[in-house]
Amino acid sequence: LKGIRAEDGYLYVGAGETLWDISVSETVKGKWPALAQAAGTTASPQIRNVATIGGNIMQDRRCIYFNQTRFWRGGLELCFKTGGKICHQMPNSPVCRAIYYSDVATALEVYEAEAECIEEGERKWVPVAELIGRHSQANGLSCHEHLPVLVVRFRMAEPPEGERSGFYK
Repeated sequence: LKGIRAEDGYLYVGAGETLWDISVSETVKGKWPALAQAAGTTASPQIRNVATIGGNIMQDRRCIYFNQTRFWRGGLELCFKTGGKICHQMPNSPVCRAIYYSDVATALEVYEAEAECIEEGERKWVPVAELIGRHSQANGLSCHEHLPVLVVRFRMAEPPEGERSGFYK
């Protein structure tokens, strides 16, 4: 779903909306500036032009080991995300410790955003913090386990008059 609109005291942002469009939206910049700033400082301009807010929130956790080629990783034992039983960042850990990277997630949590999701055929609103927690847990076990959720859009309440927030990287 694409689109940015404010109505009934909420900002609605489709999961297919690009980070660039969010960063330049006057609607977003007016009352939700932390979201516009976060979207505008994520990655490079080329990536912001095609990356979506839904993809940014549901991206894989990754580390320096996992980001390498299969050839480079060939000399090491497989990690959790590649089907093994070790985390190269923290070898004594029983789970993957790869970091979740999303600047936009921080801003959504500041505004106590909710995500409209479809899960097991049911459409419902869930707090973004809960969605990220569940996604990170499932995604940290291996690259073959993903949360079976389709994110449709996000909503956040209009902040009280005069209240502003910022995001600085």
